[in-house]
Amino acid sequence: MNTLEREAVRLTAMLAATENFAPSYSNTPEQHAQLIKAEAELQLVLTKFFKNMQSKVHDFVNWQHYEYQVGQNRHNTLDRQKLDYNIDVIVNDEQIDNNDTPFIKLTLKTIEKATKAGFIAAELAPKAPTLGLPGVNAIIQNLSTKHVASLVGKKVLKDGSIVDNPNTAYNIMDTVRNDIATSIKTSLGLGETTDEAVQRMSDIIDPVDRAELIAQTESVNAYNAGLMEFGNQSDAVGKEWETAGAEDECADNEAEGPIPFDDDFVSGDSEPTAHPRCRCALRLIYQEEWDAGGYG
Repeated sequence: MNTLEREAVRLTAMLAATENFAPSYSNTPEQHAQLIKAEAELQLVLTKFFKNMQSKVHDFVNWQHYEYQVGQNRHNTLDRQKLDYNIDVIVNDEQIDNNDTPFIKLTLKTIEKATKAGFIAAELAPKAPTLGLPGVNAIIQNLSTKHVASLVGKKVLKDGSIVDNPNTAYNIMDTVRNDIATSIKTSLGLGETTDEAVQRMSDIIDPVDRAELIAQTESVNAYNAGLMEFGNQSDAVGKEWETAGAEDECADNEAEGPIPFDDDFVSGDSEPTAHPRCRCALRLIYQEEWDAGGYG
């Protein structure tokens, strides 16, 4: 990381530090600072990643098929905006999928930092047991690899190999592909030239906003995944959702109060985040407190 990049990370982290996080993050200020720095670093890495994708946007479309369809449209008397285009033939999925492995390699280290911060924050919480767990770094690395792989529709097998996950709920590359498909459909409807269509696609990738949204969401996801992993390793029996004054589905999660550790909250989430840019936190509950509180 060069001097300009370090300064960009510092300024981004300073802005993030002014945001309204759930109160319990302040209980472990060092780990909260690590989370914020990891988020800033992730935003920088992702901005560079999507800028690289943006520079290669011409490769994501089969222009021969595109130009053929534009030519067909000129002879079609129907409203071109209402035509059903064969986008699957026009969009080059293979070229988009080639970004999966670079994404994993570029983001893994930063996601590991956020995951470890959450793990240690849980360990430092009041009433948390002292594990003295060997191989913490290996646990964090394995958890982080699964997280990053899932973001591009992959899963990690027991032998460590990364393969396609047909049941993935979320895939960043699918989102990019859908945006490109929408852009191409608009270009076809307008009868745009290749150069005009390329410019439209380039604009829709929008590296800065896309990187910011993913970084703010996935750093907190990683932090809370680390916290949950500590809870799993330390035999936590319950958990409680904490918001930063939210009035969305997170407020409903908070209103539930303590729930069993293996249960999902009312939003369907096992831990934060429940939505993009979520700043909520999770508190682990152990047997003594669970029994004393009469939870269950």
